[in-house]
Amino acid sequence: PLNIDTNFQVVYLDKETLSYDSSTGVIDWAVKPSTRTDNYTSGVITDDIPSDQKLVDGSVTVKHKGTALSDAELAAVFTYAEPRLTFTFDKAKYALNDIEISFQTQALNFRNENMASHVYENEARIDVYQGAALKFQADDTAQRAFENKFLAKTSDYSVTDDPNGGPTRSRAFPPERR
Repeated sequence: PLNIDTNFQVVYLDKETLSYDSSTGVIDWAVKPSTRTDNYTSGVITDDIPSDQKLVDGSVTVKHKGTALSDAELAAVFTYAEPRLTFTFDKAKYALNDIEISFQTQALNFRNENMASHVYENEARIDVYQGAALKFQADDTAQRAFENKFLAKTSDYSVTDDPNGGPTRSRAFPPERR
């Protein structure tokens, strides 16, 4: 049977893992909030780093309308109390639709697992307020699996048609004459 969902979200949060480095265990995360209303005064985004990861120092970036915030501007909207990242945006200065957050975590188990893929997961949440009243909430989770490549079998081959190392000439058809 066809299932049609008419759920309308006023606030949305998109959490992604953009890339990762399997040699270092560094994972790149992105968080993009959006809202379909102007009826709010502030938004708070929280992101708890799971115990199988740690935040890479200095990796947090917040962009407003595509431009990274300065260190002073970042300090005004971002706090980190392990394991929680908290971003607080006053709509008068930073509309949620204009915000992009990125940061990196270090995977802690990726070298110790044998013959298994470990999935690293990270969830973010947004609470949107009108004054002191909580009006809307949303969350999103992203995952990144690290494939175990330490025991992978690989092969390499090449084909040589002529035992002397040159290309094989077809004798089925005579060469063209001009």
